[in-house]
Amino acid sequence: MKVYTFGDQSKPVMMLFPGTCCYWKNNFGHVIEGLKEYFYVAIVSYSGFDETEHSTFISELDEKKRLNNIFKNILMVIFLLLTVVHLADLLYLYW
Repeated sequence: MKVYTFGDQSKPVMMLFPGTCCYWKNNFGHVIEGLKEYFYVAIVSYSGFDETEHSTFISELDEKKRLNNIFKNILMVIFLLLTVVHLADLLYLYW
């Protein structure tokens, strides 16, 4: 899996996911220019459906499992960061 990005990173992020077993350019190639005027656009390209990626697509279920693991890891990091921030606030208030 790859993520292609377009536009100015200081703008709000819009993440686009192509349909199952679809090539990202076919789904979103025609809207990138308009979207990047207002957003930092991130487009997911699934393994096995990208001409620049040298991986083997096994199955939709395998790809779903890989994506779920990635998202779970991202959510865990966000949760840990929020917990640390909350604890720092408590320490600051009661110190």
